[in-house]
Amino acid sequence: MEQTYIKTYVINLPKDTERRIYITKEISKIAYLDIEFVDAVDGRELGKEKLSENFDFKKSKNYQSYDLLLGEVGCTLSHLECYKKLLASDQEFALIVEDDIGFKWNEPYDDILKISARYIRSKKPLVLLNFAFFDYMGKGISVKDNYKIYKTYKAASATIYFINRQAANMIVSAGPPFWVADDWSLFRRKGIRIDALYPSFVYHNDNSCSSIGSERKKRTLRFPRSWMEFRVLADEGFRILLKKLGIMKHKEFIRYRE
Repeated sequence: MEQTYIKTYVINLPKDTERRIYITKEISKIAYLDIEFVDAVDGRELGKEKLSENFDFKKSKNYQSYDLLLGEVGCTLSHLECYKKLLASDQEFALIVEDDIGFKWNEPYDDILKISARYIRSKKPLVLLNFAFFDYMGKGISVKDNYKIYKTYKAASATIYFINRQAANMIVSAGPPFWVADDWSLFRRKGIRIDALYPSFVYHNDNSCSSIGSERKKRTLRFPRSWMEFRVLADEGFRILLKKLGIMKHKEFIRYRE
């Protein structure tokens, strides 16, 4: 049965009541968004021992080449909980929202959300990022005015995006996570198509932004010690080559205060 509303999971720390009030006020302006708050996992408060019950720190260290911040681990587990809720429901897809965004009300957000909801109804595993910076090839698909959807090669940000059941199932079925929430390159290599909308109809609210994003480290490239590391290195090398040749291009999002 086709969804007449958009199931929307909003990730929020229960103690961040001001942020919950803020995002509720923003999203409630869009009547067809069916909001359900998902309690964010506060990795910094839980600690590594507790987090290790649901997160593979050893595999993550081998993959990332460094230890993830506990806040990043909590973020990953928070998004994973949204996927599990989607799979436990009868919905085809869901909109995942972090609580630090604002809507650009002068943009055609209503049309774009509905277009995105139709687009995500794919039988193949698909994620549609609605706010991201990304590398891509090709011209993209025009959807309305100056808005286009691009097939990404590498992308970052899990601020707001659509995900269908097929993609959610692939991620949940992969076993204990070892990745960061927005490791879209990893999910692409696993067979999930990662598309991105550009420009975005939302902005990142610097007044309430997540405190872990600016602390994130970059992966250190090294001689691969496993097939997974080899694929990461080859993937990154291919991306750099195509960018130098001008075949692959880049789109950037803008963070600003309202």
